[in-house]
Order: sequence, then structure tokens, then C-alpha cells
Amino acid sequence: MSEHIALYRKWRPLTFSDVIGQEHITRTLQNEVTSGKTGHAFLFCGGRGTGKTSTARILSRALNCLSPVNGDPCNECSSCKGILSGEIMDIIEIDAASNNGVDNIRDLRSEARFAAAEAKYKVYIIDEVHMLSGGAFNALLKLLEEPPEGVIFILATTETHKVPATILSRCQRFDFRRITAEDIASRIVYVAGKENISIDEGAAHLIARSADGALRDALSLLDQCSAISDSITEEGVYSLLGLTEKNFLYRTVRSIATNDAKRTLSMVDEFIASGKSAAKFIDSLTDYFTTLLRFAVSETVFSDYTDEEKEEFHLASTEMSKERMMFCIDTLLKASSDLRFMTNDRVMLDIAVIKMCNPTYASDNDALIMRLSELEKKVASGVAFAPAESAAAAFKAPTLPSIRKKAAAIKKIEPTSEDIKTISDKWKDICKDTSNIKLLIALERSSVREDDGTLVLLFDDTDKIMLDILAQEDTKNALSALIEKHTGFSPKFIARLASYYEDESTVSEEDPLNLIDEETEESVPAPESEPSVSSPSPAHIAPDEENEEEEEEFSFEENDDDDEHEEF
Repeated sequence: MSEHIALYRKWRPLTFSDVIGQEHITRTLQNEVTSGKTGHAFLFCGGRGTGKTSTARILSRALNCLSPVNGDPCNECSSCKGILSGEIMDIIEIDAASNNGVDNIRDLRSEARFAAAEAKYKVYIIDEVHMLSGGAFNALLKLLEEPPEGVIFILATTETHKVPATILSRCQRFDFRRITAEDIASRIVYVAGKENISIDEGAAHLIARSADGALRDALSLLDQCSAISDSITEEGVYSLLGLTEKNFLYRTVRSIATNDAKRTLSMVDEFIASGKSAAKFIDSLTDYFTTLLRFAVSETVFSDYTDEEKEEFHLASTEMSKERMMFCIDTLLKASSDLRFMTNDRVMLDIAVIKMCNPTYASDNDALIMRLSELEKKVASGVAFAPAESAAAAFKAPTLPSIRKKAAAIKKIEPTSEDIKTISDKWKDICKDTSNIKLLIALERSSVREDDGTLVLLFDDTDKIMLDILAQEDTKNALSALIEKHTGFSPKFIARLASYYEDESTVSEEDPLNLIDEETEESVPAPESEPSVSSPSPAHIAPDEENEEEEEEFSFEENDDDDEHEEF
């Protein structure tokens, strides 16, 4: 029984035309060999599995071939066969990762002085050259600058930035590109056909995408899949490689977009039960969200995806905002970072899933910005927010006894207009002093003015959502405490849009602070002044004819039409 040879070794390119996806390099090298204008030092850069070492070996044979064909080695002459079998010792391959010292390069310099014994050129192929030490690079520098006659150096590296500029300047540099999924899939189908392996198109594309641009990795995956069965299917590749099933990530993202935490957690259970890790789920979902965000921004994805998958991204991008996608990516990246500190990685995964489904549970700035952005879009699109239950209820006119009770309880210094000017001067310091994120965002987008003794926080019309934020009780209390801390008193304040002052004689009916109580609309007109945020004034108060003390305290006046106005 003959020994099995790995597919990536068995199908290693033998000519320049066999090198996949690097035509810009192979064509140049063929022309150099044909014209005889070959350099003495080459630097091959690129990711793993892109053909650097294979191209170096092909070039070494082409330079020594007795009868080259259009720059390609014939692989039939004695020189080519001797190099392929290893009988000719003039082609030396050095692994710089294990021979990275100064002494190793000194030995190389001593050997390079001797001419080739059998071949025309002595060729040194130094793989992973970036692993050489600083002293070794210095020892190699002079040799590359003035090499002995008949000696050619081919350096290969996956990390070009670690190679000194002095070395780069003395070599012809060739950058190997990442091989596309289409080219890898075609090569897989070709090799599978030659090896009598049945593989469907979906499985070939899945292997190609999993290889991440490295043909060697793709052939290794094909070898692994063929060990189980001579008929390779897409489902078999998913199972063998531990990949998420087709459309699984799309269904997960859709569950997150609809805030269905229960369904999302059940899908996580299904994923973990299949024997895959929590880290694998986070990595897969992060990659999916990243591609989805790219598609939502530019309507393009990497060429590795099929038309069916691109249509899937199109559907998913319409169900989630870009801010929500970025929030999910940040949440997943944080969970991935925290996994190394947890003995139970499922805890971090479940927390991340719940946060993505319910952003209200997240307390960071990104979550708040995402929620504000989505709310702004809803307001801009005209979505109703149940004013009868929210805004109207929040500003419903209280009864007179409740007003008297609140007025008696509030014993704070009322500022003058001059004091409000002082607040305006200190506004920047007040804004910087808060730790309340919602209040901080609102204050930074506001400007301050005075209106009849009332502090007015003015917002642009596009910031209408800020009125809702300042209407919240915790935000109002935080702002009151902040102003009192810096000035010593708590003024009445109100939030308004800039359009309110475009016509001083009219009041915007859309301003939520001007909503009126429908029950008292017919009997009592609206007050002359705007109710303040810190202490909302009643929109309409029916006259209390039986209580004269209350009438005197709140100065009710009657006109010819029996309309009543309230001042306090």
C-alpha cells in the first residue's frame, strides 16, 4: 500500500501557469527568465497559502532549466528532474524561523562564495525571512547588495513590515494577492475531479470561503472532507468544520432585530448543543454583523459570497439600523474579550445576547446613542407615541389643592433675570459637571436664554427628542440639583424648540409642553406663560368659586367673557 500524500503537496504548482490568482507576478517572472534580465534578489510577500514558496521553487527551476518553454521550466530535463528529486544540491531552502542567528547567516555567506556544482545558478530560498534577528539582517545586507556571481536569493515573508527597509531596497518586491473564493472553488473542483472525489458546488464554495484566501488551506480541508466520504455535500462540510448551518446566522440576526430574546437564546442552546463553543458563536455572529454593516453602508459585500447570500444580507439590512448593528458588534467584541476571564463562557454569551435583544439593559454610551437615533427616526417618520397616555398624562393639569401643597413644600430661592444671566455664563461648566448620560447629551445640544424670568433651554427643531428627555422626572431633578450646586438656587426652567421664537406671539401646538387637558379645554383657556419643566404649571384650572382664599393666593381675575387666568 503506497503512502498517502497530502493533496496540497501532491498538487503543488509545477509551472507558472499552475499558480492560481497571481498572474501579475508569474507573467513578470516569465518575461525576466525569457529575456535573461533576471535580478539577483527577490522578495515574495503575501498571506499564507498564496503560492510564495511554490513560485520560488518554480523560478529556481526555470533559471536552471536546459530547455525552458516561454519562461516556464520544462520539468523534463535532467536539471529540472534533479531539482525536483532533491539530487541537485545547488537549490538551498532555509527556514529563517529556526536559523535566525548571526552565525547562520555567516555560514550562508561562506557557502555562497562557492559556485554552483551542477546547476547554472545557486539559489537560496529563505522562508519566513522576517524572523531573522537584527544582527542577522545586518549580516545579510552586504551579501544582498553585492552577491557572488551566479547566486540568486529569493526571500519569502508573511509580515513585510518586519523586514528592514535596507533589505527591501535591495530586492525586487512581489506582493501576492489574497486568492478569491471563485478561483479557489474552481481549483477544488478540478482537483476533486482528478482524485475521483464527488463534491457539489455549494460544498466547494463553502470550503473556499473557509480557507480565507489560502489555496493550501482549501486543499487541506478538501483532503479532510474526503477522508469521511468520497461524496462531499454542503451539509457534510458544515458538520465537519463546525460551521454554523446555512441561514442560521440570518435567523439569529432577525430574532435580535425583533427583540425576541427567548428565541435567540433557544438558537444559542441549539448551537451549543451541536458541540460548538460559545467563542465560535460570537466570532461567527461578529463576522456576519460586520458584513451586514458593510452592505448596509455601501450595498457591497466581499466577493466570497454567493448571490443567494447577498440577497440574504439585503433582507437583513432592512430590518436593523446601522446604529443597532454597530451596537451589536461592540457588544460581541466586548464579550469575546471578556471570555478569557470567565470559567463559564456561556454566561458572557447569554448576557451579550440579552443586551443585543434589549438595548435598554445596556448602560454604555453607544447603547444610549443607538436608542436615541432610533427614536429620532421614529419621530421624523411621524410615528405616534400615544400622546393621550404619555405626553398629555405627563403634563395633565393638577387640581388646586395639589398645587397649594406643592407650592408650600417648595422653599427655594427664586432667581432674578440677572441670576439667569449668571446661569447662562456658567452653562458650559454646568454641562461638564453631570454624570447623567441622558442629561449630558441634552445639555450639550442646548443653548440658554431668558424668557420673562424663566430659564429656557433651546434646541434645534431636529432635536425634538430632547424635549422628551427633559420631561423625565429623573432628568429634571438631576438638572435642578446641578444648577443649584453651581448657583445656589433652583430656577424655573423649560425646554423649547428654536421655532417657538420665530413668532413670539404664537405658541407651537406640537410642543408637548403646551398640551392641554381635553376635559377642561372648553371651560378654561390656555395660560399666558409656558409651564416649566422643573415644576409644571397647570394648563387649565377650573375656578373654585367656593374657596376665596385660594382665589386670592393665585390671583384669579375675571374679564368680560368670564375667562379666568392663573398666575403663580
